[in-house]
Amino acid sequence: MKSFIDEPFKFSQIVNEIFPNLRIADMENSVKMLDTWKTILTSINSRHCNTVNMADHSRVVDLKNGVLLVEVDHPGWIQMIQLHKKRILYLIHQKLPSLSVNTLAFRVKGSNAGLCDVGVLYQPSEEQRMDSLKNRIDAEDKLLEKYNLKNSKINESKDDKKSVLPPELQKKFDELKNDMLTNSKK
Repeated sequence: MKSFIDEPFKFSQIVNEIFPNLRIADMENSVKMLDTWKTILTSINSRHCNTVNMADHSRVVDLKNGVLLVEVDHPGWIQMIQLHKKRILYLIHQKLPSLSVNTLAFRVKGSNAGLCDVGVLYQPSEEQRMDSLKNRIDAEDKLLEKYNLKNSKINESKDDKKSVLPPELQKKFDELKNDMLTNSKK
């Protein structure tokens, strides 16, 4: 097995394995959506000769389950954007068909409102949740071992012996770990 000290790994490789849900395509789509939003609102404003640009007073915050969450400076901007909702959705479908935006939702700047997972009907049982937690812990342990980060002593010399915890302290750590794994059942 490669040692972390002997042969370094690419940071991007480690990040991709630790955070598998981060995808470059999603980040690219986010940038495209932000640019497209400003372009669409600017084009609508120029067609209707408005002096104030809706794009300057709104921004895309989230996209989940076909709902595009837009944050505005003032509630009045929600009404302005809703007047052009059909046109905005049509232009988004034209420019970014892969995103499948079906509707718009709004929040006023400063509020913490967000999009929830709509339509989640399945709730896993306690046993399934425990299995999932154990699997995640095992996967994290494997990643740590793979990159030789588990129990590593990077700053110590090779002559130093591996320190062993006193039995009382090890017992407390084991109890804490067991308590953390079983605490979600309560």
